[in-house]
Amino acid sequence: CAQIETTSWRAPEIFGKIATKGDISREEMFGVFNMGLGMIGIAGQADAYQAIFELNQMGFQTYTVGSIIRCSGEQKVLLV
Repeated sequence: CAQIETTSWRAPEIFGKIATKGDISREEMFGVFNMGLGMIGIAGQADAYQAIFELNQMGFQTYTVGSIIRCSGEQKVLLV
């Protein structure tokens, strides 16, 4: 499962307005809009710092937003 730390970045305010006006659940907002993150890449722990360094060197803003964990059940993404 992907465990996403939802406080590790600041989502643009527009997403809060969309959620309120559309009466859209938190889970649906993350699933549909990705809450402003754009693309998410996954790297092993041994490679993560190098990947972040290189992306930053290319001008990309990066965040460490979570981890891959072992979990049971059908839920594939855990929002914490």
